[in-house]
Amino acid sequence: MKIPETLNLRSFGITGLLAVFCFASSFVSAAHDLYWTERVGDPEVTVIMGSDIDGENVTVVGEFPEMASFAVDVEITDDHVYWTGHNGRDLWRANRDGSGAEQLIDDHSGFTSLHFMAVDLDQETIYLTDHGNGVFSTDLEGGNITNLWSPAPTQYTGIAQRSANELLWITSDNSFLYLQSLPAGPQPDFRELSGGSDSYGLAYDPDTNTVYYTVYAGGSPGAGSLRAYNLDTDEDELLREGLTAPLGLKLSPSGTHLLIAERGKGVTVFQPDNYGYELLVE
Repeated sequence: MKIPETLNLRSFGITGLLAVFCFASSFVSAAHDLYWTERVGDPEVTVIMGSDIDGENVTVVGEFPEMASFAVDVEITDDHVYWTGHNGRDLWRANRDGSGAEQLIDDHSGFTSLHFMAVDLDQETIYLTDHGNGVFSTDLEGGNITNLWSPAPTQYTGIAQRSANELLWITSDNSFLYLQSLPAGPQPDFRELSGGSDSYGLAYDPDTNTVYYTVYAGGSPGAGSLRAYNLDTDEDELLREGLTAPLGLKLSPSGTHLLIAERGKGVTVFQPDNYGYELLVE
């Protein structure tokens, strides 16, 4: 599958162990089109990598030996790279070239395992899922931490922003998609997903009102899947099966491609209009 030129208009970030992607404008000096994280070396350290959108010209953006564990999610803005820490229970930010790394939330904030996030620059807010504790928000400096939802279920994973007034999130504990009003109000609305539980990655396409999600399937090689749920029709479609532990998921700014972090395999791309699939970074 040939990656079209519409995919290289903005930059995209994805994590490598529990992977995710993001885009930001490409005019920034030392910027890349695709970002992901890995744990490398002996002793292992967290590394943010960058490459062209086709997976070529792989470079190390930054090494962060001070980070306590591997990163789960990466979000890219015009100026910064944000990432969450799994066992470190923390949130980090650096410049797009990897310099100036700073810990915005440390392991004393009461989190158990920060997983995925959505960055809203207009509202100067970062929305976070903490795997054991719920859905949270913070400002861009890591302050004003607010719990948006914390009762059952547990095992909070993917999160996406549908609008300034609504969040979408899932858990690996059950088969529901939750629709959370903002500011946080009563119990979220929910829809049942056909893919079952063990869902992790989440992406939203406002043009088609479609939610894309990955099913990890216990991490068994070839058992994972990518699915699409339409919020208008309630139709849930299996897009691709046989994936290797799919975790992170992002939609390209053009809305034409999905990038998937498959744990133990690499960064792959899927094209919903023709079901094309390709490995970008091994």
